[in-house]
Amino acid sequence: MFSDAELKEIVDAQIRKDETLGEQAGGSGHLGYVEYEIDEISPPKMVETEEGQGWQLTYSYTLVVTTEFTYYPDNPPYEYKYRKTVVVDNKGELIKESPKEAIGTNLPIDRFIDRFQGGLKPISSDEEGRAPDEMRTQRVIDPQTGRDITGEYIGQRLKELEIIADGIIERAVKDYRKDPEKKKEIYTKAYWEIHEKLGMGSIGPATAAAGPLMNEKKMKLAKSLDVGNEENM
Repeated sequence: MFSDAELKEIVDAQIRKDETLGEQAGGSGHLGYVEYEIDEISPPKMVETEEGQGWQLTYSYTLVVTTEFTYYPDNPPYEYKYRKTVVVDNKGELIKESPKEAIGTNLPIDRFIDRFQGGLKPISSDEEGRAPDEMRTQRVIDPQTGRDITGEYIGQRLKELEIIADGIIERAVKDYRKDPEKKKEIYTKAYWEIHEKLGMGSIGPATAAAGPLMNEKKMKLAKSLDVGNEENM
């Protein structure tokens, strides 16, 4: 069995093999920097392969792309979230691997899906060069009927997230009325709480759908607390 450090070393090596990391130059000549964060490594599972006993590992990671146009909070680094499964031997050497699976991004929804009709559509590789060719979004399938319910699922989650965001704004307004001198502190706390609740992972494989709603609620928060552009995050 592998230690946590050994598992991380195996996954690090695989990601470095699969991805082009470090400083990059796009077709337009603009510079960018690609790095990654390991999100999760599942416990190794013993499996039998044609080459004998092996260990199956499933891990997820996020590619973070920073460009010369990156600034917070309006234009944060692009994030592409992936999952991959590999099988290694007792020394951690690769036996076989599956293609990586794209499971999320923070790209705006209008660049990532096409009106939910016929399921989620992958973003085109020519769309401003912002996403890798292999970028895909998982569909949500009803386990009982096999029906594609991606659009319904996203719609329901957006309603739930809107209720959550409105609750955060309502609490912020109450706190502001109690102590107006702490407006900046109250606004900052609520802003990042909305960002966390509606950000990456909020709708599972289609988290990008929450982007427009998140931005709308951040604007509503600023308006509710009378925060001007000079005070905005």
